[in-house]
Amino acid sequence: MDAPVTPLNDKVLVKRLQPREESQGGILIPTDAREKPLYGVVRAVGIKVEEPALKTNVMILFGKYTGIEVKVGTEDLLLLREEEILGIVVDPELINEYMSVGV
Repeated sequence: MDAPVTPLNDKVLVKRLQPREESQGGILIPTDAREKPLYGVVRAVGIKVEEPALKTNVMILFGKYTGIEVKVGTEDLLLLREEEILGIVVDPELINEYMSVGV
């Protein structure tokens, strides 16, 4: 699926992964009480991004208060600078508190 927006320069367009709606003990967590997710899936990469591993469909880790939230159609996306990305998730299976999103 093509990204709805093409990021410029060193920007990366990310779809946040949504955390599970219940805790490990089975308690439902209200939407307002959930923390902002720190993981996302790259949807598009700007032409001046230097890290070769940053490409579409890669899961990344980023800071809680970084980036600019944008809404494109019905999708909530995050626009990050390359330097705001803290890491690339090598094995997404290890991050069991998040569920997959369709990319």
